[in-house]
Amino acid sequence: MKSDEHQPSRERVMIRSILIAISTTIFVADPVAQAAEDGAPKKQEPKTYEKCILAASESNYKWAQYRVDVNKCRAEFNIPGKY
Repeated sequence: MKSDEHQPSRERVMIRSILIAISTTIFVADPVAQAAEDGAPKKQEPKTYEKCILAASESNYKWAQYRVDVNKCRAEFNIPGKY
């Protein structure tokens, strides 16, 4: 019976260390990035319907939120219909 049977292999220790480093980076970087997005300065209100739609397109990466903003633009500029 070898004395190092119960000790983790060098490769396992290396893989574990890499996984810990990667997961720590993800868990720290994600909230920081979201805080930066939330703290971004607000742009001026668009003065035309086309600029409002363009602003909605540029500021939203999720389809559902884009739809909500487009409907707000339609209401603001009295454009009939829903998106």
